[in-house]
Amino acid sequence: MNLVFSTGFLAPQMIGGQEYFRALPSKYPDALFPLVPIVGTIEDRANAIAAAIAARNFPPGPIHIIAHSMGGLDSRFLISQDIGGLASSGRIGSLSTISTPHLGSAVADFVMTPMLSSIPERALYDTIVGVVHALGMPTGALANLTTSFCKTFDAANPDRAAIKYFSYAGVGLNNFFLKPSHAYLQHVGKTPEEVQSDGMVTIASATHNGLTEPPWAGADHVAEVGWQIDRVGFKADFDHLGAIDRIIHRLSQ
Repeated sequence: MNLVFSTGFLAPQMIGGQEYFRALPSKYPDALFPLVPIVGTIEDRANAIAAAIAARNFPPGPIHIIAHSMGGLDSRFLISQDIGGLASSGRIGSLSTISTPHLGSAVADFVMTPMLSSIPERALYDTIVGVVHALGMPTGALANLTTSFCKTFDAANPDRAAIKYFSYAGVGLNNFFLKPSHAYLQHVGKTPEEVQSDGMVTIASATHNGLTEPPWAGADHVAEVGWQIDRVGFKADFDHLGAIDRIIHRLSQ
């Protein structure tokens, strides 16, 4: 099967010998793991994915993209805008998105244009932005992940009828460093799907044409790709390899 794994925002496919999709390159050695500008725009990242696919010369048969987080928006853009003719030629068979913020992220809204009405909210904002800067993330690059941008993006990038779309969502909190954003999403959410999240993306935002299967319990945003950091009592035992296997098995059907 021709597989492409598309990364999310900020983290590269490989850093310091560690893989973004943990243990997947060795499990799926024939798959493509494109390198993209980690803080680039959706358009820049989509062009990088398309170029990597074109250079790979996959054997005949459909190409299936499995994308985490922002990688799903990059891939939707690639398909909708038919970059390199990959969609219209029939090369792309499906797109599976994992906790992609199809409706945008309230966390990105908060970092870009904070609405601070109380001292607790100011403290929360300072905590989130402090983590963002500590990670070296330029906040301006978050513009493509805000709810207002994604609303416009969604209208400008409709699905293609010939391509199958699947969406998956995680829900849980394993990573201590996601606690502030997890708490913020609980604070601003109005429906159960807007309150429940993986610490970065709500179930509501991760849903595109309905969820393909129930939300992945115990999966926060980094555990979904195998990074389960256990700190101060946070349980980390999500089987990300099993989840990816289910996605691929579904594609094979």
